[in-house]
Amino acid sequence: MNKKQKRLQLYSYDLLAKKRYTVQEMRKKLHQKNQLNQDTCDEHEIEEIIERLAFMNLLNDQEYAESFIDAQLKRAPQGKRKLYQRLKNKGISEDIITKKLTLASIDEYELAEQIVEKKVILLERRFDNSEQIKERIFRFLINRGFSMETVYKVISQKLYK
Repeated sequence: MNKKQKRLQLYSYDLLAKKRYTVQEMRKKLHQKNQLNQDTCDEHEIEEIIERLAFMNLLNDQEYAESFIDAQLKRAPQGKRKLYQRLKNKGISEDIITKKLTLASIDEYELAEQIVEKKVILLERRFDNSEQIKERIFRFLINRGFSMETVYKVISQKLYK
């Protein structure tokens, strides 16, 4: 490993000390840093750094996907579609995403139900019209990545009483 490559590797350690990254995100960061340094390392050298980080288990897309799903569900409950899309945007493979979403056993209906219960209380203060409340909840749930089936089911059971 040459001096320039060691500098990039130390940079990757600094990044990983602050937060977790996917392989694709780290590759992008290393390329950006490399360009700032006037392309000191070639593609092969950057890939060696990525492989070394993966070997040391500092980069692990499967663990990243699992912890990302758990954190997102605790922070702001979302549907499978949104979680899938966000992980896909981070460069995680479809196989890993599908596997981790299946293992997470997300009950979309229950999550949507919890959201609706909280959201209705807030919206009832602002709107008198129940149709406006239903419309806003519908859009909110769709934007959170819940399936149409789940959204219709929750709205019909929670708001048409």
